[in-house]
Amino acid sequence: MSSFELIGFAAATVAAGAATGLIAGLFGVGGGTVMVPVLFALLRAGGAPADVAMHMAAGTSLMTIIPTSLCSWRAHARHGAVDGRILRRWAPSVTIGAALGAAIADRLPGADLQLVFGVFILVVALTMIFVRPRAVSAVERRPAPLIVRRAAPALIGLISAVAGIGGGSLSVPALSFSGVPIHRAVGTAAAVGCLIGVPATVIFLLTPAAASGVPGAVGYVNVLAFALLAPATMLMAPQGAKLAHRLPALKLRRLFAVFLLAVAVKMIAGAGG
Repeated sequence: MSSFELIGFAAATVAAGAATGLIAGLFGVGGGTVMVPVLFALLRAGGAPADVAMHMAAGTSLMTIIPTSLCSWRAHARHGAVDGRILRRWAPSVTIGAALGAAIADRLPGADLQLVFGVFILVVALTMIFVRPRAVSAVERRPAPLIVRRAAPALIGLISAVAGIGGGSLSVPALSFSGVPIHRAVGTAAAVGCLIGVPATVIFLLTPAAASGVPGAVGYVNVLAFALLAPATMLMAPQGAKLAHRLPALKLRRLFAVFLLAVAVKMIAGAGG
């Protein structure tokens, strides 16, 4: 990678980190929905093979989600919007699910992992577009069945680790359907992202990846990209959390959903190619 290419990579990575942190705080997501496709594109542009780039995008995203979630968690906690009781109940299942998900991702071919991510983002985008807050509010009054409440945290951890995301896209609706008010669901989901990121990152770091030729690679984590992403996400996550408590996010959700729709189509089409 030439010095010019390295400067371009650094600038694009920092910009992606800033956008990721803002989105993480605003919507309670770990930011992987933005980070994974951006990292994939940057790594591919830097010469990484497609199979390696997708795994490394997921692993690096999960590592970056840890400090992002911590900052977002603290910001939401200052507003009293983090439910410690739910976190303690969810922690064992989420952690085990995330570790299992990372192990599964390691065994998937890059194209399959890209397809899984694309389909997941497509579902998230369509849900954000078509599911109205009023419909969710009506369900919030009835707690979900016990089996759903028990299985949900493990599934959230597993699916999130496979996709390389912080789980907020799954945690927020799951908490809302269980009767948790939306701002409290967003704040608690930010904390859940940290529970997902830690075990999944450890597994991606320890994976004997075929990525030794990629600059900055440790297993399936690019520590160079992480060093650029982390400060930007940590700086912007609290700003997003502040906005979440000041602004009605419906229009922003719809715009974000359109962006996710475009990302999903591109990732699915790329997996088929």
